[in-house]
Amino acid sequence: MAWELELNSARQFSTAEKEALTYVAGYIAYRVQDKDPSLGTISKNSADEPIFNSEWIKLLSLGGLTTPFHSWMNTVYEFEKIFCAVHSTTYYKGKHLIGSLINNLEKHYPEVNRDAIRLFCRVRTFIRIRFLNRNAYVFSKRKA
Repeated sequence: MAWELELNSARQFSTAEKEALTYVAGYIAYRVQDKDPSLGTISKNSADEPIFNSEWIKLLSLGGLTTPFHSWMNTVYEFEKIFCAVHSTTYYKGKHLIGSLINNLEKHYPEVNRDAIRLFCRVRTFIRIRFLNRNAYVFSKRKA
């Protein structure tokens, strides 16, 4: 299934969204570092590298978190725009939710490691579903 997406290329991410996406991008870079080391580096080794500067990662890290490179971070921002276009404020309710998103991203970004794309789609979808479930739980407690 291919989606015809209207991407809002002018969309600006809030500071919290940028920091959260930086953390997700670093996690993905860590998980696929043996297959594609061009996505990021460990923060203690990042003095010479062109990394994405994140205050939140600096606060969390004692030198062991993986920090994404600028090129990977820009790609993750593009992935996020596609994710938001597909899912809106809930999630896409069709069949093969994650598989369809993976295929779409692989088609548009053939230069990106397939494992990184798969992991982004899974992690981002699980984060969205967890967010929706928590909000549903809070809403049901308020009603009762």
